[in-house]
This record gives sequence, C-alpha cells and structure tokens, in this order.
Amino acid sequence: MHSTKPSPHAIPSTKNFDLTAQTSKTLLSCVYNALSPAQLPTSSPPPHSNNCKNSQAISTPHAIYVSGPLPALAAGSLPAGTLGYKASLCIQNLSAILKTAGSDLSKVVKMTVFLTDMKNFAEMNAEYEKHFGGTKPARSCVAVAQLPKGVEVEMECVALP
Repeated sequence: MHSTKPSPHAIPSTKNFDLTAQTSKTLLSCVYNALSPAQLPTSSPPPHSNNCKNSQAISTPHAIYVSGPLPALAAGSLPAGTLGYKASLCIQNLSAILKTAGSDLSKVVKMTVFLTDMKNFAEMNAEYEKHFGGTKPARSCVAVAQLPKGVEVEMECVALP
C-alpha cells in the first residue's frame, strides 16, 4: 500500500507561491547586481557594440557570470595579431571585469571558449595554460561559424565571488 504522506524531500508545489511582478522584481534586485559600463575599469573594453543589450557581468552572492568580452583593447579597437595574443586579450578583459566584481581568475570555476576554427585550439590552449595552469577550471571549447565583429575567439566564465 502506498503512503499518502508527502516525502520530507518533496519539492513544494508552485501553487503555494504567489509571486507578483513586484515581488519578483524585489527578489531579483536582492539576488544579483549587473555591472554597468561605468563600474568597469578603463582597461576593460566596451561591450560588443553600442546596441548591446546584455550585461558584461552579473554578480550574485554565489557566483559571478561574465559575458564573453572580445579580444579588444581598452578603447574598443580589435588589434591584429596571433590567435594567442587575441586569447590573451580575452583573458585580460575577463580578469579586469572579475576584479571589478571582487573576484579574480583564480576563482574561475567554468570557462567557455568559442573559436571560429578548431585549427587554432593548440595556440589558444597554450595561452590559456599561462593564465589557468594552476587552477584548471572546468572548460568547454566550442567551434562556431562566426563571432561578433568578425573576431576569431571569445571567452566567457563563471567565477566565485
């Protein structure tokens, strides 16, 4: 015979929660903080474009989510150079954003690397090892058809505060 007593581990039904739009806004404002461009250091490049609708980073009490900064200089220009140099710029830009959020590269737990050509993996990986040789965050590397502004590499991460 089956017991009708609910399990102590049961997830409560959503019908028990009445979150109005105002309550939801209040909860979200307590949970995360979007870093505005004014908060970012001058060494961090501007977002992907003037029409960018995303945040460069979202900081929560448990994690910092950094959107993929492009391999750009502080002024926003995309320099020529090797893929290793461009990967280094991506990592430097991630580092600058994490510093603003109160974290650093040693606290990165997940990286996602986007490459337009997997033939560049070894060169990207050599540069990556220089910055993440000791911490070894979980990482995915994804081949994509194209990236914003025609760049060859982009990286995003999740870090602990």
